[in-house]
Amino acid sequence: RVVILSAADGRYFSRFAPRFVASALDQCGDAPIHMHVVNPTTESKTVLDEIRQQFPWARIGTSREVVDHVAPRPYYATARFLAAPEVLAAYELPVITVDIDATIIKSALPALNDLAGYDVGLMVRPRSRLAYPWTRVSATVAYFSPFASGFKFLFDVGTYFWDGYDPSGKIDGWRIDQNALHYALGCAASASVRVRDLSSTALDSLVDVNKPAEGKAELLQRIVAKRPSGDVQGVRSFS
Repeated sequence: RVVILSAADGRYFSRFAPRFVASALDQCGDAPIHMHVVNPTTESKTVLDEIRQQFPWARIGTSREVVDHVAPRPYYATARFLAAPEVLAAYELPVITVDIDATIIKSALPALNDLAGYDVGLMVRPRSRLAYPWTRVSATVAYFSPFASGFKFLFDVGTYFWDGYDPSGKIDGWRIDQNALHYALGCAASASVRVRDLSSTALDSLVDVNKPAEGKAELLQRIVAKRPSGDVQGVRSFS
């Protein structure tokens, strides 16, 4: 089993969460989904209620926080990695982090066999001599085990983020999530963290960031056909 984790601010959540959740349920069955919402809005709370009404059998957990940063975008982009240790501890299951504005187009479950014995999975591109080193690491999809080395990697991600993030916005922090992952990857060898390149696993091409949304009615009909409406599962929520 594995938890699908995503995060967004309230406005982004309202815009993308329905499609994201629908694609996760369609492709990953009854895998728990956890969504961390930063600065939730009245609309985002309504959207969450609507999602749970549409999919009463789904295991959808949530957490939330309120921040007051002048330049919040870098924080929003990194929030799923900052929230991941708490999610790992709460579920005691591996976690796959995914951008909320991506569409999951195949099941993540077969990748668990590929990742057995690994603490972290990252999409690492071949390095180009002319590219910035941190661009090798994609932040779109990542895997973390619920063991000490997985927590250690995420601790390094958080350390880099909080050392470099400027909430006032005087320093441009965009792409800080990729930089933080690249920094933690550099620390991994000396910390004996076992990292696997996801491009050689079943998580390769897990999502499509350009895929147009399927018609809502058709997608709902297809998902409901897979799950009897009375198959209600428990959820986890924490602040």
